[in-house]
Amino acid sequence: MDSISSYAVIALLGVAFTATHIGLCTKAVRTRLVAGISEKGYLALYSIISLATSIPWIHVYASHVHEGPVLWSVTTPTRFAAIFLVLIGIMLLLHGVLGPAPSSMMKKTARKEEEIEIRGALRITRHPLSVGILFFGLAHLLVRGAATDIAFWGGLVLFCWLTAIHQDSRKANSSEAYKTFRSKTSFFPFVAILSGKQDLNEAFAELNQVALALGFAAYALLFAFHRSWFGVSPFH
Repeated sequence: MDSISSYAVIALLGVAFTATHIGLCTKAVRTRLVAGISEKGYLALYSIISLATSIPWIHVYASHVHEGPVLWSVTTPTRFAAIFLVLIGIMLLLHGVLGPAPSSMMKKTARKEEEIEIRGALRITRHPLSVGILFFGLAHLLVRGAATDIAFWGGLVLFCWLTAIHQDSRKANSSEAYKTFRSKTSFFPFVAILSGKQDLNEAFAELNQVALALGFAAYALLFAFHRSWFGVSPFH
């Protein structure tokens, strides 16, 4: 497989992973599959297809890292921007993993209406897990300008963005509480805070302390062992 074909294969596998992920989550497809093969059958099928598209995508890229035309070079500002994005990405990712899902944070208002409670990282972004992974991908895009790198990391960024948009649309169409939640929060970090919809001090005060501690530890380990694990120093 030459560098041109490997770039194309990586891009196509990224499209396949994103398309099947979104397609299987659409209401019409999900409803039909659950009716035909049950909820457990649907989840099993979803997992199988996710693995069948993600594993080859990662494998092909791992075999062709930094191949093809180099569209941009690393500079000192972009390298340090990437280092910062990785830190924020890890923190958001861990808050997404360890924090409760918005759907589990329902509460009754004074008018006895259901409302999603907005706390901590959700004040910063309503999709901490997706945005955390997106920032990780964006950081690598800044320091990896070869065609195969752009195909993989750019595909990961687009996957996170498109699946979050689809999730917002799907949930808002079926839940007034989620529609209100979406209107009070933002996908891009700190946009809701800058627009006055959320409070920065409250967001920081409510952050998960365990996620913060694990995040700093993971960040330190990543930089300490980056060269031995991945063959390149984040500072060079």
